[in-house]
Amino acid sequence: MKRSLWIAGAAVVLMGMSGWARPVWTDPVEPGENSVQWKLSDGKTLRVDVLAENLFRIRRSWTDGWTESGLNRYGVLKRDWPAAAFTRDGDSLKTAAAELAFDAKAETLRLRSLVSAADLTIAATAAGAGSEVRFSLKPGERVYGLGDVSRDNIQRRGKRYEMWVKNLLSYIPIPMAMTSEGWGFLLNTTWHHFIDVGAKDKDTLGCEIPEGDADFYVFTGKGYREMLDVYTQLSGRPALLPAFGFGFTFVCNQFIDQFNLVRDAYEFRRTGIPCDTLGLEPGWME
Repeated sequence: MKRSLWIAGAAVVLMGMSGWARPVWTDPVEPGENSVQWKLSDGKTLRVDVLAENLFRIRRSWTDGWTESGLNRYGVLKRDWPAAAFTRDGDSLKTAAAELAFDAKAETLRLRSLVSAADLTIAATAAGAGSEVRFSLKPGERVYGLGDVSRDNIQRRGKRYEMWVKNLLSYIPIPMAMTSEGWGFLLNTTWHHFIDVGAKDKDTLGCEIPEGDADFYVFTGKGYREMLDVYTQLSGRPALLPAFGFGFTFVCNQFIDQFNLVRDAYEFRRTGIPCDTLGLEPGWME
């Protein structure tokens, strides 16, 4: 099959986002039939929305109302969930896959999965103008995720990470992680924040959000495949790449000019080296 040569650059990404400016969130943010709320000692409210048998949204509001993060307002996260079946017994919620119980004295939640080994404590507290979220970790529990936040490791436990885009260091940080115990979380924030995976306290995964309410999703699953399925139901399924996307990509030197760009393409064709995508570094703008 004859191959095509594609030239990709940052302009393509910018052009693709040029019309993306109007919020599309239209659903009410007030509690519904799938919501359970508890009043806290400081007068604020802890709210749990049961979205599916293995997916919960947890929020702590320190204002008088409920607000939505940018991920919800712009329709990045799924919002049209069908009614989820659950039962309530006092301060405990139970679905076919998990139990979530509120400890009124400690003002924490305990999540226990019925399909995996997950059994953890969750705390969401105010911290100045922001909030903190803490998940307990078991000895030996392994944590994977957080996107392209660091190239030093794949298993994230034992270090603290800055969730912020940095050239060459952190291109696509994603505040989502899964553990070997069968649970995961997505921190629902677009603020600059930090995630400490057992560095400060070896038994705690802590999220520090300098601004904004505590707002996050927790999910469970029998293994990584099932947890990824739940997560991508929430965040969206990745599209299948076109055929050339699975081929060879060559990124030109940062300071390449037009002549040498075309010469690189010519040399690939002349020598018979398959090249599906010819990429450009930021220097292309000059």
